[in-house]
Amino acid sequence: MHPKVMQNVKSDTKFKKAGDIYLSLSGDSFEGPTNKRQIYNAKARAKYQGQEHVHKANFADEVAAVEELQHTMPFVRLIIRQSQKTPCIILYTEDQLNDVKRFCCPPLPGDSTVLGIDKTFNLGSVHVMISVYKCLSVKRLRTDDFPVFCGPIFLHGNSDIETFFLFLHHLSGNLASCAQCPVLGSDGEKALRQAMSLAFPKSPRLAYAHLKKNFRHALADKLSCICCLKLDTNSTTFCC
Repeated sequence: MHPKVMQNVKSDTKFKKAGDIYLSLSGDSFEGPTNKRQIYNAKARAKYQGQEHVHKANFADEVAAVEELQHTMPFVRLIIRQSQKTPCIILYTEDQLNDVKRFCCPPLPGDSTVLGIDKTFNLGSVHVMISVYKCLSVKRLRTDDFPVFCGPIFLHGNSDIETFFLFLHHLSGNLASCAQCPVLGSDGEKALRQAMSLAFPKSPRLAYAHLKKNFRHALADKLSCICCLKLDTNSTTFCC
């Protein structure tokens, strides 16, 4: 099909059915379409290109809206733009940061809890990295356990050491004045663990597998009962 005819087909696909377009152009045996499949393919390509353009425009609008919120909402702490990369956004309140300092970096090491950091899920066009910690000032009535609270949040599009380091270095700078470095917990993602080593060189780091192992040993020591090792710690404690 001639390129000029193809361009006309793309324009017509917005208003006409593929069969009608084929009938109107099939009379030209040299430049027109040879079969209906060419019309269907052209219509599919035009639809995909239109959706891709809308997606890019919507994402740019979303980032611009967040930049406006940075001036009115303290929760939006930092927006980082890099060449050829998706913008990164760091979110937290002053209360969240103070809780992390209080529970993860206290003066006495025995009074601290692990600061967990994990790239957990996708949210629209970006990934969400959430930091979590146990709030040691309250307990659940039903389980008598400390509840897990959400700490600073990182929105990002790329999953590499450089991107992860942006978030972790920001946290490290805000925790630099604390009495001790936090104990970090993470999943097995290599890039995240390497970024942790760069941003928190003095912090002990535990993978979730190590946390599960330590939990089993703690149960055995506390209860002195071998049956506690048979508990399904994966589902009841680590929710995985």
